[in-house]
Amino acid sequence: MLTFGAIVPVLAAGMAIADVDGRYIRNLDPGIDGGTGNLIVEVFVAPDRRVEGCRIIYSTLPEAGRQRVCEQARKMAASTVATDADGNPVYGFVTLARIMRSGPSAARFEDLLPADLNISVEDIPGRDTRKTVQVTVLVASNGEVASCQPPARPDRNYGEVACEQLAGESFPIAYDRDGTAVRYVKLITAEFIEDSRDS
Repeated sequence: MLTFGAIVPVLAAGMAIADVDGRYIRNLDPGIDGGTGNLIVEVFVAPDRRVEGCRIIYSTLPEAGRQRVCEQARKMAASTVATDADGNPVYGFVTLARIMRSGPSAARFEDLLPADLNISVEDIPGRDTRKTVQVTVLVASNGEVASCQPPARPDRNYGEVACEQLAGESFPIAYDRDGTAVRYVKLITAEFIEDSRDS
């Protein structure tokens, strides 16, 4: 649950998330799930590119299959690492997904993984009643948002509002392999929802 505060996080530019090859999740061994299941995985990437953590966010796989997915993930190395606004390597969370678009397991990503933040607004330009943007946040070792990077235009204004709403937010504290609390970068999805109530 989000807890809003009065502190506005620093709007930063130049942060980057880690990049992990998602083909391993799209091309899973059919023996795991028959090649037809939905799966969303979050991996924790260290500055040395090693995958230190793995968490199944959503899965239609049996327990044995879920364990094998994370076993595979921990053997991987990221192609790039997360960085802070100064370009310094930091830890990072990356979400990977394999969603079936047809067949009995057909689903939409947004239905399986809702937005992290919902923001009600009076009006969204155009015909849409919803607008989704992603912002990049740097979380300090104490779990507080240290900085927030909105997307480039045309969604920058929405991103700046999302960053303001994240002011004072506390995220889970992450630890390295030695048990030390560390800074990390992750993407946060914000969904703007047009308030349809009569004025």
